[in-house]
Order: sequence, then C-alpha cells, then structure tokens
Amino acid sequence: MESGDSYDQHHGWALWYLARHYLQTGDRAWFATVAEAVVKGAGWIVRQRRGTAGALPHSRGWERGFLPAGALEDVDDYFYWLSTNCLTWRGLDTAARCARAVRHPAAPEFRREAGAYRRALVRGFETARRH
Repeated sequence: MESGDSYDQHHGWALWYLARHYLQTGDRAWFATVAEAVVKGAGWIVRQRRGTAGALPHSRGWERGFLPAGALEDVDDYFYWLSTNCLTWRGLDTAARCARAVRHPAAPEFRREAGAYRRALVRGFETARRH
C-alpha cells in the first residue's frame, strides 16, 4: 500500500530509470517525450531538500539535506529513510548526467544539487554511525 503524498521511494527509482534509459540508448526522439518529466522530477528533489537544509526540530543532525520525512510502503511512521534518500540521490545524479548530455539549461544546477545531496548523505551516514 502506498500512502499517497507521504510515499516518496518510487521517485528516485523512476527518475533513475528514465535517465538511464536515455544514457544507454542515446535515443533522443524517445527522450524528447520524457524530458519534461525528468526535469520536473529533478526539480522536485531540489525543492524538497530545501526543507531540511537548516536546523530541524528534535534532530541529531544526520538528516540535514535529506528529503523530508515520509512514509515507506505500509509503514505509516514518518522517517528520513536512508534507502529512500540513496535511491533519490541516484535518480538526481543520473538525471543531471542526462541533462548535461542533452545540453539542458538546468544541467549545471542539477549537477551542483546532486553533489550537495551526495555530501549530505555521506555526512548523514557518518553522523548516524557515530550515534
């Protein structure tokens, strides 16, 4: 059961799959049919991460720069799921590579954001490990 607006694990998978398909096939005609969705998906990730960029209530610091807390499958608890964030980074990173390959104007922003997301994940995992 996916919990509507609170479920966010599919986003990274779908974005990665679309971008990866183009990078593997080089099919520009096909990519033209999904390019807007890839750009919108990458932009959604960028906007969502802004909500966790600063201090968070009850935070131990590891989730800064992640997606906001959300539900996962039939689990109704809201957490900053590490697996979801890794998959979402993977989607954004691949979309950034794809955007650069087709010379999309948002490519530099997506590349910067993917790098920042990766750094947040590494920092978050290390902070969580210490706790």
